[in-house]
This record gives sequence, structure tokens and C-alpha cells, in this order.
Amino acid sequence: MKPSIIVIFFLGFLSVSVFSQTEEIIKNAKIKFNLGKYESAIIEYGKAILIDSTNPNLYEKRGIAKLLIKDYRGAISDYSKAIFLKPNDNLFYSRGLAEEYAEQDSNAIADYTKAIELNPKNANAFESRAFIYRFRPNDKVLAISDYSAAIELKPKNISYYLARASVKLELQDYRGALSDYSIVIKLDSNNSNIYQQCGNVQKIIGDFKGAIKSYSIAISKNPKDADAYYGRGLAKIGLTQKETGCLDLSKAGELGNTEAYNAIRTLCK
Repeated sequence: MKPSIIVIFFLGFLSVSVFSQTEEIIKNAKIKFNLGKYESAIIEYGKAILIDSTNPNLYEKRGIAKLLIKDYRGAISDYSKAIFLKPNDNLFYSRGLAEEYAEQDSNAIADYTKAIELNPKNANAFESRAFIYRFRPNDKVLAISDYSAAIELKPKNISYYLARASVKLELQDYRGALSDYSIVIKLDSNNSNIYQQCGNVQKIIGDFKGAIKSYSIAISKNPKDADAYYGRGLAKIGLTQKETGCLDLSKAGELGNTEAYNAIRTLCK
């Protein structure tokens, strides 16, 4: 056999051997990851990276494990290496999450924005960017816009409507919040908490009849909903239905609503 052929054969054998070794390490890493042994998985992925440092999937997987053990800076570093090797919207989104948890909000917004640029259908990126915006006093309108974009992409995701409604309430857009709650009710009519929230908003805008109806539905679905009894009691008193309203406040107190008895002392003399 010629020397050149021997070398080619040896290199081919070595390549197969290294590939096999890497696959075995990755297999062990996956097993440990699935068992919740994230630190051990990180070590295994590190071994695989030493053998194949140009594989973006290895950095991504290790980044996920680091994220789960709250090593946010380590996760950011791994996602950055994966992005350098093969950028895509999911990697920018994942690095944004790590940056958000590390309280690097500006960097997170930039990465969520990049994820959206690469994939305008990435609803998770819109939702995550909205979450940061909603807690910035001057960016709440941007939060609503992002939640709306996420809703367009996933119109049956209840959490998006609830989050958008919360921001609308902060902006005192009560009817807008009620509109979102009405959609949630269509998607999940058994959620007693939504009816209670509807009642709270209706009470704020002076729609006591609507509030009583919403609270009553909430109570029918959850007879131990102390807050719904409390809200209905106040709404009834707002309609001069003092007797039944005070009974509702009493029931709310029995169920553990600590504000009910203060209201009774003030309103039920």
C-alpha cells in the first residue's frame, strides 16, 4: 500500500473515531440533561466542544443548561458563540432571554428585535420584548403594540390577551381591557378569575349591573371566590342594594377577604 493511501486511510479512520467519540459524549450530555443534571450536562457538552469547537448546536445546548442553573452570563457567552457560527432568530431570542434574566434589558431588547428582523413570525420574541416594555413607564404603548403583533401570530394564546389587558389598565384604557377579557372568555369560558377581573373593571367605570353579572358568573364557577363576593358586594351597594350587598361583603369576609370587614364598618351601618 502506498504511503499516501496509508495516510488517507489513517485520517479517515481517525475522523470516524473522533465523530463516534463526540456522538457518545453528546448522548451522555442529553441523558444527564433530561435527568435534570444540568451541571453534569454542561461538563459533557464542554468535552464535546473541545473536540468540535465549530458546532453551534453544542454551544446552544450548553447555553440552555446554563440558563436553567441561572448561570446567565455563561449562557450569554455560549449563545454568542453559537450566533457567531450560525446566526438565527431562535439563538438571538434565547440570548435575549439570558440577558433579560441578567437584567441587561437594553441588550435583551436589541436581541429580541434582531430575532424579529430575522423572523417576523417569532411570536415569542414579540411577547418577550413586550414584557420588558410594559415595565418601562414611557414604553407601555410599545408593549401593547408588541402584544398585538404576538396575538396576530397566535390568536388563541390567552396569556397574550391578559398581558395586553394589564397594560391597558395601567394606561386607564378600561374598555380596551374589557375587550381583551371578552376574547379570553370566548377562548376559555370556565376561567372564573377572568369574570372577576371583568367585574373589577366594570366597577371602575361605573357599570355596576355589568359588574354584578360578571362577579355572579365568577362565583357560580368558584363558590369560594372571596374577591368576587367582595366586588359584587361593593357593586350592589353602588346600586343602592345595600342589604344583599352587605351580605356579599360578609361572605367575602368569611372566605378570607381581609378588606371586607373594613368595608362593612364603613358602608353597612
